[in-house]
Amino acid sequence: MARKRPKTGSPKPNLLADDEKDMPGDKFAQTSGEDPPSDQFGQMQQWFRRARDKSYKWRTEARECYDFVAGAQWDEEDSQKLELQNRPCLTFNRVGSVVSSVAGLEISNRQEVRFIPRQIGQSGVNELLTEAGKWVRDECNAEDEESDAFTDLIVCGLGVTETRIDYDTDPDGKLIIDRVDPLEMYWDSSSSKRNMGDARHVFRIKQVGIEQAMEMFPDINPNDLDAVWAKDVESDVSDPHDATLAPYYKIDQSPDIDKRTALITLVECQWWEHVTKHRVADPITGKATVLDKEDFLKYSQRAKALSIPVVSAPMKTRRYQRSILGSKILKTWDGPEKGGFTYKFMTGKRDRNKGTWYGLVRAMLDPQRWANKWLSQVMFIINSNAKGGLFAEADAFENPQEAEATYSSPDSITILSPGALQGEKIKEKSQAQFPAGIDHLMQFAISSIRDVSGVNLELLGMANKDQAGILEHQRKQAGMTILAGFFDALRQYRKEQGQLMLYYITNFLSDGRLIRIGGEQEAKYVPLVHEKGLVEYDVIVDETPTSPNQKEQAWGAITQMLPFIAKLGLPPPVLLEILKYSPLPTALISDVDEIIKKTPPPPNPEMLKAQSAAQTEQMKAQAEMVTAQAQAQSHQADAQAEITRAAADARNTKAQEFATYAQGIKSLADAQTEMAEPHFNAIDMLLKALDQAHGHQLAMDQQEFDQNLAQKQAEQPQPAAE
Repeated sequence: MARKRPKTGSPKPNLLADDEKDMPGDKFAQTSGEDPPSDQFGQMQQWFRRARDKSYKWRTEARECYDFVAGAQWDEEDSQKLELQNRPCLTFNRVGSVVSSVAGLEISNRQEVRFIPRQIGQSGVNELLTEAGKWVRDECNAEDEESDAFTDLIVCGLGVTETRIDYDTDPDGKLIIDRVDPLEMYWDSSSSKRNMGDARHVFRIKQVGIEQAMEMFPDINPNDLDAVWAKDVESDVSDPHDATLAPYYKIDQSPDIDKRTALITLVECQWWEHVTKHRVADPITGKATVLDKEDFLKYSQRAKALSIPVVSAPMKTRRYQRSILGSKILKTWDGPEKGGFTYKFMTGKRDRNKGTWYGLVRAMLDPQRWANKWLSQVMFIINSNAKGGLFAEADAFENPQEAEATYSSPDSITILSPGALQGEKIKEKSQAQFPAGIDHLMQFAISSIRDVSGVNLELLGMANKDQAGILEHQRKQAGMTILAGFFDALRQYRKEQGQLMLYYITNFLSDGRLIRIGGEQEAKYVPLVHEKGLVEYDVIVDETPTSPNQKEQAWGAITQMLPFIAKLGLPPPVLLEILKYSPLPTALISDVDEIIKKTPPPPNPEMLKAQSAAQTEQMKAQAEMVTAQAQAQSHQADAQAEITRAAADARNTKAQEFATYAQGIKSLADAQTEMAEPHFNAIDMLLKALDQAHGHQLAMDQQEFDQNLAQKQAEQPQPAAE
């Protein structure tokens, strides 16, 4: 499948000839093959210096916050001083647990993005694009990357992700959402809105290997690849200078540099600038079309030649651009037409005076540092069991130096001069008194870590109290209210990132490739093809129904409504949707779904009632028809019986008449037989006489035949003798 190229330019009226329309271009190619204006590089350097100066203190503080989360909570000077005094340097990291709890809240309450096409009338969610967004995010593990960025937001007040198209693993392009180290980012020094909504330019400084940089820019002189002007040296002053790395600071200092290990600095700059475009009314369709300056000039010339009036209005729009910088501009190309910068920010609490942002950890630095010092001090007091100072005469001890070393040790013997104990030979050392109130001060320091962050024990799951569940829930909600600003920044980020993701999906990925939609158990693949008529979408951020906390809350409300739901008699599909919010395994819910799909759905109760009434009316009509048929058959049977009876009577009468007639014939026949008997005897005698005469005639004929045969045989000549 060929790589889909992004669209360039705006739609043009039909007045432009086909041969003058824009050909598909590659936005990743260098813009028009020319370098930007000569002062553009200097302008970018000036932007960067302002951004670096503004964020210098924030970067120092951010590194300290990351150290505290990782457990490195002692200053180098303090730790060295304690080591010299043989005192413990203890660290009980309570900042990390608070950060982990807040990050866990985001993981348990993740959100999803839905796309609604903006058109006249009611319009539902575009399921294909919404499912495509879920598929894209699932393929690149976007949820995990964004959770890491949200953790950065909690720690230092800034979380960043990058949305880009990657062709290394997929030749057709794969959308990637990566977490970016916030310390690599620099932003517009005049920006003050949440999530850098008003920033006109952003920078990313990244250390890459020389070999990798030369692969990226094979046609650039290697001496021009390193952006030495962008090194943030002041923010790394705590690290000592290593003279052995001097050959790697500038790649042109030694011809024997190992290109596999040497690092250089590359700078990516993204910015937007205003460009003038013209909104033109199409004389054929009447719809408005946006043209850039060059296309508007062509349109005006063609319209003038055809005597067509030009109805237009100038307007300013943003054009996003990107550049890779070394010691000069290495490459420049257009940014996304919609969606803004490819780097999306989440910002925490605003420090108005410094113009920067901070997270939860900054407020916990002093309480955590204080708690560590109190704990170390208490451990030192317990270990040393100090006795305090004393007054002693010069001859009170046998060996003053030894006494000074062993006096404060409870397990050692300090030798005194004779008579120093005034008659007592042995005397126990008195126990040192623990400073009063020091345990309360240490407890106050530990509890202050949570107090300044706003994360209470209920949110941490450490509230060891006998309290009602509703009270604990209300205290959790109070803790969430304090953290609402961070989650609101995350919600705004999802909307902005959703707009950028939609641009990439519709312009780079909508090439008919198969994407998976649906859950893991009921997934199916459909081709991703963008609808050309729908170009504007509203991005809606909603809680993911399958997030653990959301499912728990929804199922808790559903269980209270179960008696009412049972009375409603809802159909199985509705019950299945309710079941999806239960804590049951997804596989079980999918199996139940398959069974319900194979089972014919029960009819609607109203439909059943109507069908029952219709069947009752039909059965009543059939009963009436059967009754009428039975009555008709009864009448017909009575008539048939009457006819049969009449026919039987007629037959009986006829039979009697026939019997009388037959008896008369028989009597007549008997009389005739008696009268004809003499005639029959005479006829019999006559027949016998005729039979005898016939037999005599036959004998004579036989005799004559035999005579004729013998005569003929005698007349035939005899054969001669041999």
